[in-house]
Amino acid sequence: QPEVVPDVGHAGSIVTVALSHDGRWAVSGSDLSLKVWDVASGKLLRTIVTDFEIRTLSLHGTRILAAGNSHAVTISIHEAISGQTIRKHSLLGGLDQATFSPDGRKFAGIPPFGGWGVWDADSGVRAFKNSLANDIVFSKDGSRLFTTTGDLLRWAANFDRPTVAAWKAEITARARCCSP
Repeated sequence: QPEVVPDVGHAGSIVTVALSHDGRWAVSGSDLSLKVWDVASGKLLRTIVTDFEIRTLSLHGTRILAAGNSHAVTISIHEAISGQTIRKHSLLGGLDQATFSPDGRKFAGIPPFGGWGVWDADSGVRAFKNSLANDIVFSKDGSRLFTTTGDLLRWAANFDRPTVAAWKAEITARARCCSP
């Protein structure tokens, strides 16, 4: 079966992509826009223009969380099907990485300066802040959030009265060599 290679249509380099839970559509982010694609056909379904340069995005159902860098709006939530902007939030410096919680009520993110945090998706109020992180992900049930920094793996739970734990991950290097 031939591979479908869509005409990307972004003005700049694509910096992030996310796939819907059911695998039917994908969203790519670049410059000041999001593009929603039909995965089966490769057809562009919609272009959503944003107020900031996209750095990261996350999907929950048909909602798109886009985050990036701007002097004003740096986080926006859009409806993928209609393209409508549902919410806009401002966060100094924006977010380098963001992810919806499994229930879609919160999102976690890593700003370029300062510690990672958890925000209410509707109000944009930060509910929790912690130390620096390189990567961030919610557990499947949304009760814990895992972050990494160097060789530390941390988790946080109970975001109203946070509990944070950390443990050092074992780092191993394996050399792989193949002989003919």
